[in-house]
Amino acid sequence: MGAGPAGLLAATQIKKARPDWDVVVHERSPENVTYGYGVVFSDTAVRTIEFMTPSLGAVLTSQVTWDDVEIRAHGRRFRSAGHGYVALSRHRLLSELAGQARAAGVDLRYESPVELDALRDRHDLVVAADGARSRTRTALAAELGARVGHGTSRFAWLGTTAAFDAMTFIFEETEAGPVVAHGYPHGDGVSTFVVEVPRGSGGAREDTERDLGHWSRVFAAHLDGRPLQAKDPRWAHFPTVRLDRCVHENVVLIGDAAHTAHYSVGSGTRLALEDAFLLGQALGRDDSLATALAEYQRRRMPGVRELRAAGERSMRWFERAPEHLAGPAPRFAVHLLSRASLLPLERIAADAPALVAEAAGLSAEEAPSSAEVLARPLEVAGTRLPGRLVRERVPVVPGAGGRPGEAAYDCDVVPAGDAPDAGAAPGAAPLLVVDLGPCPRDPAEAE
Repeated sequence: MGAGPAGLLAATQIKKARPDWDVVVHERSPENVTYGYGVVFSDTAVRTIEFMTPSLGAVLTSQVTWDDVEIRAHGRRFRSAGHGYVALSRHRLLSELAGQARAAGVDLRYESPVELDALRDRHDLVVAADGARSRTRTALAAELGARVGHGTSRFAWLGTTAAFDAMTFIFEETEAGPVVAHGYPHGDGVSTFVVEVPRGSGGAREDTERDLGHWSRVFAAHLDGRPLQAKDPRWAHFPTVRLDRCVHENVVLIGDAAHTAHYSVGSGTRLALEDAFLLGQALGRDDSLATALAEYQRRRMPGVRELRAAGERSMRWFERAPEHLAGPAPRFAVHLLSRASLLPLERIAADAPALVAEAAGLSAEEAPSSAEVLARPLEVAGTRLPGRLVRERVPVVPGAGGRPGEAAYDCDVVPAGDAPDAGAAPGAAPLLVVDLGPCPRDPAEAE
């Protein structure tokens, strides 16, 4: 069910694994109609795809490539090199995958809506590749342990004939608040341009959301006077899909129906193609359909969690972009590149040394003194400490948090001014004790 990347490659791989099977793909939309623009892959993803399907890998190596990430904020532009991306139009990707499926002997049926129950009764196996708004997942929500959340930003998947030569993140201020655009080239003379409006910025009111002229004016400085275009002008909140299981009886969910990865990390199509390939492998290894599906679920479910989680962390970062924008532009750019632990600072410094040096210099100028840091309040286990300085050891009082049989003093922390007198009478309870565990044996360690 579904002739997207996951469905088409799954059909091809299953037909190769089980040549005696009749494999049919049902797609609701007409052939050659796509609602997105470009699809982007990292260098790592391309190498994986070359292994899974060499013919598609050969197509990718001839597509648009670039190495840089560019960040545009506060009227400045920053570049980080050494990333490595390949992109092509979604139309070209689907055309290539459909050709592979037909060559393998798959029956492709477009404008062919189907119902899950009828398919389950009629076929040995149903592969649901029906997208992020999967009807199959909705119908089997309880059986699959399905949970679908949504990001707080609203976004629209747009395009433009303006040229980009990098993965470009653009931040613009409007009267209603900051807005974000994600732009990148993908060939055919068109670039992908996702417009995102973080929660609370108010930049996408209902009367302006579908007004492409409005967004063309907001981002005019980055579009070379070119207008924005839309195959589907719909605005939405990004869906976050989690399943406890991706298999129920003779139904298996793959691609966005089973998991989503935010567009800011560009891994959704990669995960979909990996699902399809690994499902075909599982079906080719075991004659028992039930055993093959159980093995696919056991091996695949943990494999998608890392990228899905990275995507969600990145999504949350962009949702809070208005807060991050308050700081200096160089530090903001480094913060973006290191969001969600996608890149360590050492890697960013190697790829963009001038940017990191400028950001570090700004941080050093604003760094507080050690005395100021020690004087800052601190929350510990629900208790608010007025400072961060360990003054002295305090008596441990049995029955008041002390540990019988241990030394009369322990390594508990008391902020300045709150420590009891070291010569206090036995049994005098300390004003405040925060237990940090056993006292170190080595005085140097205690320091």
